[in-house]
Amino acid sequence: MISILIPTFGRADKIDEVYDNIKSNTSHQHEIIFITEDRDQASTLKAARKLAYTNNVHEGNYAGAIQSGVNASIYRFIFFGADDLHFHPNWDIEAMYQFSPTVKVVGTNDLHNVHVLAGHHSTHHLVDRQYLNTVGGVVDAGPGSVLYPGYDHNFSDTEFIGTARWRGVFAPCLSSLVEHRHFAFGLAYRDATYDKGYKNFDADARLYESRKHLWGE
Repeated sequence: MISILIPTFGRADKIDEVYDNIKSNTSHQHEIIFITEDRDQASTLKAARKLAYTNNVHEGNYAGAIQSGVNASIYRFIFFGADDLHFHPNWDIEAMYQFSPTVKVVGTNDLHNVHVLAGHHSTHHLVDRQYLNTVGGVVDAGPGSVLYPGYDHNFSDTEFIGTARWRGVFAPCLSSLVEHRHFAFGLAYRDATYDKGYKNFDADARLYESRKHLWGE
């Protein structure tokens, strides 16, 4: 029932750990899809491609990777993930309870982001594919859109959740624990992949400021 998308880059040593963690703690029928980049180092490609994977054929950023994963996945409910997550037992059971005729995007609890803990944001979430197919995740891109591709890395989740909240289709699920073990929380070393993600933070922030009026913020 759930397609779990894990974009990965430069972290060959994390792939088996992430895969085993998801398999051990996900109760629903699921598939795990690592999304790789051709320009990645050979060790990462080898580690991901021995499991289930697809290649990013869109923009070389998080939005492009998730779009590629959505296109390659088969189940109705899709989890937008990352390779620095730790899934707790029953995370999916708690989150799936939240879906309804009106709720189409369910935010998980990353345990550290203050906006997530307050219940009005999500960094990683379960999404009903029918929502993407019907209206799309991007307010000015229409059905079939997922994340706005203009962001290099940051704020794509902020726009996606802001749009879902504006439409009244978002619900947080703080009992669904998917910990974000990010270096900003002191839970990982800052590596080249994190540096890559922050390289264009200021440009991403300016882009977000120029677009947020579209969903009423």
